[in-house]
Amino acid sequence: MDYMPDDNSRYKDVDYWDERYKTEQCYDWLGGFSKFQHLLEEHVKKEDSILILGCGNSSMSGDMYSAGYHSITNIDYSSVCISTMTARYSDCPGMTWHQMDVRQLCFPAASFDVILEKATLDAIMVEEKSPWDVSPQTACFVHQALTEVRRVLQGQVHFAFVPAHTPCRNTCVSRHVLSSGCNQLSTESRSESMAEACDLPTLQSHSGHTEDS
Repeated sequence: MDYMPDDNSRYKDVDYWDERYKTEQCYDWLGGFSKFQHLLEEHVKKEDSILILGCGNSSMSGDMYSAGYHSITNIDYSSVCISTMTARYSDCPGMTWHQMDVRQLCFPAASFDVILEKATLDAIMVEEKSPWDVSPQTACFVHQALTEVRRVLQGQVHFAFVPAHTPCRNTCVSRHVLSSGCNQLSTESRSESMAEACDLPTLQSHSGHTEDS
């Protein structure tokens, strides 16, 4: 079955995702857990409290759980997705699923050690032509989302975003992450060696822009 929308702008519509999730069983945008496992094992502790934004029907959370990460909270704005995934992983204590808007996270401040997202922010920016000059609406959306990310993160912790394009494409996201004070762990999905694309210690030390962002 072809799940590609007629227009890319539909990637921002919850109705598109609700309809898609009614029949699609699983899809891992930009790769599954095995592609990122070495990076997560280096920077994320098994006991960390983890929030996954825009979880979709990816196997990422389930595979992470099997690998020993047992404190995982997943959110998505599709009720169909959350209902399906809740049932699918009902035998995984410590892993929860919630329908939620990334701009209005219903969690107390400092709730998580790590927040992960994989192509969720790309969907927000799908209609933008340039990362250097995004629309006021997109800039506001990203600012609201990352303000919430900062609020629910604890202390010196990590926000990891996996973009669909080169770091340049995500200039808007990178600037907001760095200005928010989050430790940014980003990766370019097309890189042969993601460890080379994700120099976390370097990014942690920056308080302004970085050439890698």
